[in-house]
Amino acid sequence: MDDILKFYQYLDGNHLDKSILEECAKMLMGRYCIKKEDAYYQIAEIEFYYYGPNHPDIITYPRSCSEKQWFFHQSGVDLTIESNQKGEPIKFGGILIRSIRKYDGDWNYLKTICGPQKCVNELFDVLDAFDSNHNLTPLLIETTKFCDIEVCSSQRYITFNISKNELELKEDCNDKEKYQNAIKGKVETKIKNILKEYKKLVFQDGDYLELDDNLFNFFCDYLKAEYRFYLKGIEWEQGYQVARIFNTEERYKYLLLN
Repeated sequence: MDDILKFYQYLDGNHLDKSILEECAKMLMGRYCIKKEDAYYQIAEIEFYYYGPNHPDIITYPRSCSEKQWFFHQSGVDLTIESNQKGEPIKFGGILIRSIRKYDGDWNYLKTICGPQKCVNELFDVLDAFDSNHNLTPLLIETTKFCDIEVCSSQRYITFNISKNELELKEDCNDKEKYQNAIKGKVETKIKNILKEYKKLVFQDGDYLELDDNLFNFFCDYLKAEYRFYLKGIEWEQGYQVARIFNTEERYKYLLLN
């Protein structure tokens, strides 16, 4: 597990090394599972997030965490890396749990839970308020049940509200520039909202990031980075239909910057 949560140490230019991410994804999905009460959960889909020196991926939710913790945010739950220590350059991030496969205590397959919020609802639906009952706490454990797996990669699922009219602009050869300007405005608005949260939660006034062309280009570049990994074949499972790679909602995201 220590090797998996050091993925941020390997960069290819200003991007995380995709070959390292793939190996980490295979290890996490193939050698570990989540245990809660009498059920087991295979991790079936993840996304990598990291903000740090030479990797200003501000899509990452700010946090101050130790390694190997569950970090909850408005999009779901992450398995955390070690955040920066005092006096070190700012760094934080983790691995978002996007989909899981549920098995009973005898390893009989029950269902696939797709979507980060649905995973939170499944795994953290109830915890003891007055007793530390670890049986109710989802814990990562090693397993040999899923050793022989294949994974696929894609862009992370980061949504924007793109209207039907804007999509029609993109298809109209005469209005492509208008489409690009509309999309740029949406991206700039999203960045500004993120920076407001960063100023409150992470950066001091002297370290506050301002919106400039460099940050805008980095943001767009990281939107297209293939930091999402999922079990090969899961996109065709019945329980996974709500987030198939080629459904309408997903196509909207991929059209964003093309």
